[in-house]
Amino acid sequence: LEMEKASQQLEGIYTIKTILTKVNLDDNSEFIKLGSLIITNQANYFLAISVGEIKIENKVYYAISPSSPIGSLLLGKRVGEGFIFNGNSIVIDEVC
Repeated sequence: LEMEKASQQLEGIYTIKTILTKVNLDDNSEFIKLGSLIITNQANYFLAISVGEIKIENKVYYAISPSSPIGSLLLGKRVGEGFIFNGNSIVIDEVC
């Protein structure tokens, strides 16, 4: 049982590593993609892997996966576009 658990954890680590190697922080696309930093009127997001809340210089960012509910809504959008999520109107202000 412990070996199976360790094997699953290792598999998860390899999956995360594979995803992170695909993140290109130098590509300044106007469209939201893997590796984008997204500033909205509601919150700030980093689209890569789901690790939750991150605080940098007193600003809060949420590291989310493209397959998460909000990640899938953000993917492919650009500045000025918006959508409804959990009853909230979200507008994309900036994509880095």
